[in-house]
Amino acid sequence: MNTNLKVLALAAAVLTTSLATPLAAQATEPVATIVQPTTFAINAFRSINPMKIRLHIENKAHQSLNVVVRNDQGQALYNYAVSKRETGKAFAFDLSELPDGQYIVEVSSKNETLRKTFDLNTPIRTLALK
Repeated sequence: MNTNLKVLALAAAVLTTSLATPLAAQATEPVATIVQPTTFAINAFRSINPMKIRLHIENKAHQSLNVVVRNDQGQALYNYAVSKRETGKAFAFDLSELPDGQYIVEVSSKNETLRKTFDLNTPIRTLALK
């Protein structure tokens, strides 16, 4: 019984120090403010095919939205409009024909713009003989 209390006290001490250290680090680091658009929300992720990207848009305020995929020089590669009547929209961008580099997905309403950047790196195929 006495050893159980010692183990419990040791676990509580370890838990307290492991929680106190990150909280102290957070207090000293500057806090970045990220402003999320209020008229729409987006979710971008890679699909099963590594050369495709999926983009889901929730049109919260029922405003017209513009969706643009740009390369690192700012040239528009894909340009789509989302009607104010559409509450949600899903896109699948096939990037297999594009060269490697950095790209930007930009979704904008009349007053707000949100950008997500991503890097396109062609996977290297290897052959292993056994």
